[in-house]
Amino acid sequence: MKKVTELLERYLMPIGAKLAANKALNAVRDGIAYAMPLVIVGSLTMLIANGFSIDAFKTWLIDNGSFDWLVKITNGTFGLMGVVAVFGIAYRYAQELKVDGVSSGIIALSGYVISTPTIMAKAGEGFPLTYMGASGLFAAILIALVSTKIFAWFMKKDIRIKMPDGVPPAVANSFAALIPGAVIVLLWGGNLCRLGCNANGINSWYLAISFGWTIVSVRRLIGRCDCCVNHYIAVLVYRGARW
Repeated sequence: MKKVTELLERYLMPIGAKLAANKALNAVRDGIAYAMPLVIVGSLTMLIANGFSIDAFKTWLIDNGSFDWLVKITNGTFGLMGVVAVFGIAYRYAQELKVDGVSSGIIALSGYVISTPTIMAKAGEGFPLTYMGASGLFAAILIALVSTKIFAWFMKKDIRIKMPDGVPPAVANSFAALIPGAVIVLLWGGNLCRLGCNANGINSWYLAISFGWTIVSVRRLIGRCDCCVNHYIAVLVYRGARW
């Protein structure tokens, strides 16, 4: 037993320490944790709606109308996991990178909405809760990390609109996020066009895999020389304009 413990401390503890110090993983952990209250409430209502696996109790809920009410609560909690996660992850990752978390979270949320398939009906256009919830969680993680990394690069390179000192911080931060926000939104819009899909033709897993090249490129290039970073941003802008 002592040898096993020594082996674990020797080989696994350094790996664990590196993972614990990873900013992106910490942001994913903390960002998804923001959705935990919704998950807990949604789990309870789902359990009650299923009648605790008692058919007679579930039938009684359906007869008196309580079942539809409980399903509505479940959809309003589980159905927002992706939305809460994309904002929370981007917000926490921005804090780790020492940039404005609120602006980063809003921009990432916009990218997530752009990348989410819509449903057309007679009443209008809407978003399915399926892709806004747990099914879109993996795509939400990628979009949040990539958007925040690009946002932080613009902020650290001071590529932003500067306002006078007398302007309130909220207004100044909004204008500062204008240029990186435009680039990020065009990026996700360009990816949507690159897929060549209509509003109903995007699967969240296919979407996440398609965007996987983006996060890998960012992780590899941002830490290198400035010329590589400039080339990467130029490619994004060019491809976004081309799409």
